[in-house]
Amino acid sequence: MHRGWNWLNYHKSGQILAQDTVNDTWNPHWAEVRLEFAEPDSGATGIYQARVEVCGSVMSAGNSGEKAIALKQYRIV
Repeated sequence: MHRGWNWLNYHKSGQILAQDTVNDTWNPHWAEVRLEFAEPDSGATGIYQARVEVCGSVMSAGNSGEKAIALKQYRIV
């Protein structure tokens, strides 16, 4: 939201710095992530780094017409 719609045109790369190893590695409950970006017109760059963790669940269908299932809800802390 901070960067506006132009964010969709930025060059971005991300990496997982650390993640939950107590739970299933395909289903971690938290991860430390880093996102680097560059604005293509001005060349301005930046980095966002945060911890993303599960904070509940929401009912949602994977595709239109499918039965709703509980999916994890995430937050940045």
